[in-house]
Amino acid sequence: MSLFQRSGSVAALFVIAACSGGSDDAGAPIEGLQAPEQIEIVTVEGVQSTPQGLAPSAPLPPNFDAGADYMTDVARNHVYDPSMEQIATVNHILCFLAQTGATEMVNAGPYNAQINEQRCEQGGDPSAASTGQSSGVALALSTWVVDSVRDSRTSPQTVSFWVPQNDDNGQSMGLIHARATISSSPSDENPFGQFGLNFAMVPDQGDVQNPLGYGTLETVDAGGNALGFGFFESSGDLNQVTTSPGEYAQVVAVVVAMSDDETDGRARLTRSWRYYDDFLNQDSGIQTEEYLLDFSATEVLRELVGGATECLSRTNFHYNTWRYNLYDAVTGERVELNSGFPIRTAAGGYGWLGYHGLWVPPGDTVEHGDVVQRVEFGSDQTTDYTILKAPGKLIRHVRDTLLLADAEGIDFEWFDFQAQPPARVRLNVTAGQWFKTAQWDDEAHIWAPLQSPELIDTQAVGFLSVYSQSLGGPCGYQHGDPLITYFRTSVVDGASDLWNQAVGGVVSLYGYVQCLDSDITGAEAEQGDVYLPDQTMVNSPYEFEFHASDLTLYRNNGGQPATRVGLADGEAPQGGPFSWGLRSGPLVTDTSGLSSVWEAWGSAEFYVYETGHNPWNCLITALDAQNQPVTFDPPLQFTYTHSTANDKNGSNSHDGFVCLLSYNGPGDLHGIPHQGVDFNNDGSPDRFYPSFSIEDGVLCGPTGDEYVLRAIGSEITLQTVLGGCAGLDTANAASLTLPDGSSYSTPDIGPRPTVTDPPAVIQGVAQ
Repeated sequence: MSLFQRSGSVAALFVIAACSGGSDDAGAPIEGLQAPEQIEIVTVEGVQSTPQGLAPSAPLPPNFDAGADYMTDVARNHVYDPSMEQIATVNHILCFLAQTGATEMVNAGPYNAQINEQRCEQGGDPSAASTGQSSGVALALSTWVVDSVRDSRTSPQTVSFWVPQNDDNGQSMGLIHARATISSSPSDENPFGQFGLNFAMVPDQGDVQNPLGYGTLETVDAGGNALGFGFFESSGDLNQVTTSPGEYAQVVAVVVAMSDDETDGRARLTRSWRYYDDFLNQDSGIQTEEYLLDFSATEVLRELVGGATECLSRTNFHYNTWRYNLYDAVTGERVELNSGFPIRTAAGGYGWLGYHGLWVPPGDTVEHGDVVQRVEFGSDQTTDYTILKAPGKLIRHVRDTLLLADAEGIDFEWFDFQAQPPARVRLNVTAGQWFKTAQWDDEAHIWAPLQSPELIDTQAVGFLSVYSQSLGGPCGYQHGDPLITYFRTSVVDGASDLWNQAVGGVVSLYGYVQCLDSDITGAEAEQGDVYLPDQTMVNSPYEFEFHASDLTLYRNNGGQPATRVGLADGEAPQGGPFSWGLRSGPLVTDTSGLSSVWEAWGSAEFYVYETGHNPWNCLITALDAQNQPVTFDPPLQFTYTHSTANDKNGSNSHDGFVCLLSYNGPGDLHGIPHQGVDFNNDGSPDRFYPSFSIEDGVLCGPTGDEYVLRAIGSEITLQTVLGGCAGLDTANAASLTLPDGSSYSTPDIGPRPTVTDPPAVIQGVAQ
């Protein structure tokens, strides 16, 4: 465990242009300085030196002006290696620090900055490969208080920041107090710049002089044409025997020295830790791990002390791309979406309202009917909105199809209600037939492969309602069909054109199969008993009503009062197939063209209702002063077929693979499936990587050619060199002196200032 949540990623450096922040006594503007966003031990030859970080082989679309966003947007490529896990905390802190806008806000006084922690997450997060029933989760931001000060153009810049820490239930655990002193920004001559950073975890009612943990990071002047840095972090008491579950202690020490052009160098990285072993019910004792690196311009010699030594190439590597931007194929301009805006709650907390719902800080609550304000930094103008919170969401599905023969290699999920007990299983298609290949283990949270694939009798099942991460969510297969149906989806809000069909503010919807019942208890949901009996007669559908007044689905009971669909008030399943939420089968606005109840799944357009006890199962939006709903841009969705020519690594392993891509704005592209990689051979994935990476400049979009993709965030893994690394010796790294924490300086920056102004910086963008 670390003071900061760890991403396990190591990213390249980049420099934000300095901005003025007041002036000195002579009237000259005082420019802000910039720490590196992240620190790299080993770079990849050719990647760092290429303009904008583009790979040398990247095809550039023709006719883009040099000033087009496609050409000027900064791409960040970074090298990952298991030895570099020890500096994950370093890079997490620096990644967050870059989002504070401290360069632009120098001498502006204390201000609020909202940080998107997810932007600093990479493959170390298992949730990167997770799937669920949710159709979208609201953007969550962490609000820091920051104070960036520089007295003159020749003096260092000091950045103080106070970082809230909360447990999984949103309860405060205290504040991280941190102070960065920056003497010079990164440059071509010195990619680290000159800076020092000290941080301490201070519990509620605690003292910065006696923190739960602390750390220090500083660049090192190694003399001559050499540079480097040292890092030390201590959490808990490593010498104290653990006696209770959850107890953990750790000490990390890292030292790096290299030439100023980063062509050669050495690094020593150590970690010692102990914890309470829940399985053995005893203290683990002190565990240790040490890596030694010695590298030249072309190769890296890596040794795990007491373990293996391996030679890696700096010229032969593999891309794993996490973040893409979408650009107009004609102009090269970045595609932006109106996905949301910041709001202030009645309690004074700052949150975010957007297409995927509402997020407010831990401890703050917003209920249906509450008034929130849209606020902008530097302006006294506010706009009131009234929150509308519905217990579910109606999701429009626009039909698309994929030939069954083209579905091989795609993972599908299916809940097998006939199994004893009912089970969540993974399905794959082989030679036109469906097979169970794995079963979800709720305790281990992994897919457990079956000893041998089990054929599904689709004739007996009739219709398979499955889920695919690659195809964007729910999919359907009717026995005997040559194709699978999947869908582009969007949430119906108060501004939807569906209301053109409303009578008195009510839209009638009809369904036959998997129609959700009303007043469902938690126990019924745990047992899978949430649906009305399927109707078999096409002229006898269930009738439902979707109300504009509360954006909620009700069952029409034929003259009796309508009943709200979903869980009864206060009910929630504690486990089972619907712990993620409940989803209906297809609902249509017109049944006149149907000859079979199953044909609803094949309609060009239909609706599905999602509800449940989880926050993501609800719809939260807002009404303006005229009682009109706010509108946000839904994600851009389009089908993409991968090919060897489009693969950034030139791989043919996913040639012909089809997926539904969903673009939520710059850097936020979903739909490429992920897979776990076990680096240390312990049987558990250490990182989760995209199954493939798309080459820059590939044409894509709903019609196939209106946009181009470009990677802006990639992780690079170095390939093994058999018999290489002649002349390299890890003894060079072993001679480095590890930091021992003696250079740590208490970040005695005082209590967190009270800032009532709206956030001045949001996700790194000064407002």
